[in-house]
Amino acid sequence: MLILTYQDAIMLLCFRKVVTMTNDIIKKENIVLKAVEPELGNAIINWGEGQISLTKVLRKLGKKESDLLPPKNVNSTCSKDFWEELKMLAARSYGADMLALYMQPKQNNPERTAFAPKISSRIGNIRDLIAGKKGKKKAEPRTPDAMFMAHLKDAEKKLSDNPELFDNFDEIVEAMENLFNVIGD
Repeated sequence: MLILTYQDAIMLLCFRKVVTMTNDIIKKENIVLKAVEPELGNAIINWGEGQISLTKVLRKLGKKESDLLPPKNVNSTCSKDFWEELKMLAARSYGADMLALYMQPKQNNPERTAFAPKISSRIGNIRDLIAGKKGKKKAEPRTPDAMFMAHLKDAEKKLSDNPELFDNFDEIVEAMENLFNVIGD
């Protein structure tokens, strides 16, 4: 006997509704998937629209980072057909109008050219999901005295690079040297 919590039941219903909605969209828009699994295609579209967590589907299908690298990359395990369909799904994840834009010819189409990097970025974000990357790690916060010293060193470098900035350049350099000696660099 299987007992579900209230939250699990709602999550299952929501996931089923999302997948059903996506299946209808794919059929309605005549998106034909030959190389990409339909479940992955549905998940990418829903993830792009903010309706689903893509990570679970990627894990379930056993996808690796190398599966989402362009075929030209030496570490790629992705076929050319899979890559083309993946780009199409990434475009569709921005909306049906953006898919229509992506499907237009490349030549003399500045809008499509401007949109193309977003597709690569979205695929990169999916690759980061597989790798478990959450974004760039933030540096440790610096203490106020460390920040002050860094600013002083920057000022010293700019001053030495541009001696013509001040008429009394030699006096300023001497004053900065004295300041560093007092602080104890």
